[in-house]
Amino acid sequence: MNRIVVRRVTGSTLPSEVLGDIDPTHLVEVTVRDVEPPLDASSLATLTGLGRGVYGSAAEILQHVADLRRDRDA
Repeated sequence: MNRIVVRRVTGSTLPSEVLGDIDPTHLVEVTVRDVEPPLDASSLATLTGLGRGVYGSAAEILQHVADLRRDRDA
């Protein structure tokens, strides 16, 4: 998930390798972004048969998504 968290903290709260040569008494802004890769198409197979709107195969899931996109773009 592409979650981003932004916080303002005193530099002294950060590890020295992150703070670098910034004065530890200064207010700093820290941005943290989740860089975990998104699910790839092969992960769809693990969702097959789970939950509401059950699909029989990954191909059915992909077809459903394609249909939704086509309807949205029409």
